[in-house]
Amino acid sequence: MEISRIKEVLARPVFYTTEKILGLDIGSRFIKVVQVEKTTGGYNVKKVGLKELPLDVIVDGEVMDDTTLVDLISSFIKEFQTEDTQDKDVALITSGRDVLIKSVETEFKEREIERKKKDIATANIPYDIEDVCYDTMTLKGKPNRVVIAAAKKDRIYSILGIIQDVDLKPVIISMVPVVLAKLFRINGLIPDKGDYLIVSLCSDRTNVISIRDGVFNNYLDVRTGVDVYLKSIAKEQQIPVDEAVPIILGEGSITERVAKTLNYNNRSIVQQVKAFIKADGLKCEEIILTGEGATIPGLSESIQNATEVVCKIGDPFVGMSTETTIELPNRYDIAFGLAILGLRNEGVNLLPVEMRPKKEQKLVSLLKGSFPLWAGGLTFLVLALIYILTAMGVGNFGYKIKSLRVQETTVMERMALLDDLKKKRQEIRKRIQIVEQLEEGKYSRVKLLDELNRILPPYTWLTYLSEEGGERSFALLIKGITGSNLGTSEFLKRLEDSPHFSGVELSFTKTSEASGVEITEFEIRTIFSE
Repeated sequence: MEISRIKEVLARPVFYTTEKILGLDIGSRFIKVVQVEKTTGGYNVKKVGLKELPLDVIVDGEVMDDTTLVDLISSFIKEFQTEDTQDKDVALITSGRDVLIKSVETEFKEREIERKKKDIATANIPYDIEDVCYDTMTLKGKPNRVVIAAAKKDRIYSILGIIQDVDLKPVIISMVPVVLAKLFRINGLIPDKGDYLIVSLCSDRTNVISIRDGVFNNYLDVRTGVDVYLKSIAKEQQIPVDEAVPIILGEGSITERVAKTLNYNNRSIVQQVKAFIKADGLKCEEIILTGEGATIPGLSESIQNATEVVCKIGDPFVGMSTETTIELPNRYDIAFGLAILGLRNEGVNLLPVEMRPKKEQKLVSLLKGSFPLWAGGLTFLVLALIYILTAMGVGNFGYKIKSLRVQETTVMERMALLDDLKKKRQEIRKRIQIVEQLEEGKYSRVKLLDELNRILPPYTWLTYLSEEGGERSFALLIKGITGSNLGTSEFLKRLEDSPHFSGVELSFTKTSEASGVEITEFEIRTIFSE
């Protein structure tokens, strides 16, 4: 018999049961789901799926129409799953406002951190501790350094209310920095030593995560995502947003004006990535680009040229077993990472404490790791015990009944909690809408006037200003007068150099006299973005 075959037989657990889970990433434009099962060799990707959302269901990471969202997720999950794979366990993500994550030093020893979790959170979270769901994670190899994550309870309950209506069972609610840091460590793209950077472009934001010696180090949330690119291209080309998607994927034709728009948005992200590397004191060995926007034309090259660090697109499924062909795998990075963390039951978990799965004890983990060594002895012991109990007529039915009653009580408590979440959902949605209405476009006009004041050349005056479009990004018509054509040229140059203006065009100019002085009238059209 071959030695490799003997090792394979010995390594196979006798009582192994496959575990399955769904990783669900609900973004502003897409719902993404990945079905993963745990195997003896690692993880097997059964299926991936993607569904586009209407533009007004989720705006800037906030749910505007939870009824429509529930209906879309429900129908999508039913289409995604088959009769043989009705998985209920699901891993979820949270991000946006009222969500916090940071790495801090603590004076507590590793064995004390779990017991002192509330004290650590209270000292580092800028919210009332009773208003948040929080968790901590000790970094491997750094026993005095802890990652703290927190989110407002209203946000967590809103997510759980939606999942309850979809008839799924939440196992973990995690955060993008932890998910991606763990995923790219597990798939081997980030080694144990050195400084590495993950740049993940999602729909409404870009996540920049630094990894030092294999563990999470720091995080930057950049409020420029794929949606900004799509809207800029759509306005530039006068086309619907959906028609701009192929350009982002590198499949559409790129005109000179589109290239300029792409370069402008690329430059915005590159500048913040470069500043983050400098501020964090990183000696980056490699930058991994992932997410929906990983294939944006010129982005990888721009980051590499600006930082002088190798930048490559990282495949989240590398080294994993997959049963299907996955197109544009970077789209599923967060959903896949969520599924992995859900199966491993590790990382931060922002589920309410009473709903979290119990973490495996270290002793159990150790026994699992050395399973092939003690499986034979344990099997013999179990068979001997069964023989003795059978001979003595001793049954364990009473214990089983008691265990089932305990489980029944736990299930009923969770059902009562989820029913209460449904009642709170409408109230939470109303509060979110009120806050969103108050904050919508709150500072855009102030920023516009401040930027115009900053870049306006000497002896140049504005006589007319009008806008057309949205709250944070809109078209402008600017009229004014200046002392000469040189003043007009200088103003045009300053508008083009500003990070807030794009598509600058001089539509009218006229030279005349006023009170014996020669003046130049001008008219400029441009687009302002906050």
